[in-house]
Amino acid sequence: MQIVTGIDRARKIIESAISKNGHMAQHNFSLFKNYNCRGEQNVYFDFGESGILAYENENYWRFLTDPIAPENAKATLVEQAASAVFLQEKAKKIILEDFSEQLKKDILKRKNELWHPAKAAYFLFWPKLDILNFDASLAGGSWKRIRNIRNKFYKENKVEIKKAVDFCASDLNDLILGWKKKRNDNDRVHLAQYTRFVESGFEGLQNVRVTTVNGLPAALVGGWPIPNSSDYYSFFGICDYDFKNISVISYLDELAVLKEAGFKHVELGGSYGGLLDFKNKFQPSSIYRTYTFSLIKNNEN
Repeated sequence: MQIVTGIDRARKIIESAISKNGHMAQHNFSLFKNYNCRGEQNVYFDFGESGILAYENENYWRFLTDPIAPENAKATLVEQAASAVFLQEKAKKIILEDFSEQLKKDILKRKNELWHPAKAAYFLFWPKLDILNFDASLAGGSWKRIRNIRNKFYKENKVEIKKAVDFCASDLNDLILGWKKKRNDNDRVHLAQYTRFVESGFEGLQNVRVTTVNGLPAALVGGWPIPNSSDYYSFFGICDYDFKNISVISYLDELAVLKEAGFKHVELGGSYGGLLDFKNKFQPSSIYRTYTFSLIKNNEN
């Protein structure tokens, strides 16, 4: 195992591992590059064809999602990386963010003299939509409410779908900042990752689209294919809440595009509360959980 620092130095190594063993929605180099919080440095645990996406600061380390590795190797890699952090880096806490339910169980089963797990801080629900069977016409009784919202919105507004490159970065950042200010839910928002994607020209994203309403940018969507699968992660879901139901309109457009592109499933992102209720309106075929919890270094005798 090698601990690699410096995002540019790690890029080829990470992208190679993702190409070989990536399989989670967050196994994406550009997300890893842009997802660090203030004071954090990007760090990668290199195990050859496998690895762990991580961040460090002076108070803690943070591992982002499951390791880029086969299922049966994940817990061992986490244990090895955690041991290195506690012994070599002298850290006292490691946050394991958005870990799958099975990996959480596997880690909790293990006994380790160096550390003990803390209670989960929170968990998120990740709806997964069967896009192959999604009917973009919204036919049938189960889609009546969404269909009526769509028809009314298009009747009352001039709606256009444009490419993000048609807009200057400041306009899109204003949309993102306005979205955050008007959120009513307690859903966690890590704002910097979105503005960094804008400033990079949406490097690493696909199907980036802006919905305009009456000439004004009102919604921004985009995401990426989940590696080694036929699935897609809908990462961006930004909208101007001044336009009632714009989130429904932009989602429907994105889903129609992804169906045409031939994806099998679309993951709608980790959520809870009101945001989860909204995503459930699109009738996901399944929902899975991820957990965020910490490993705490044991006191030395």
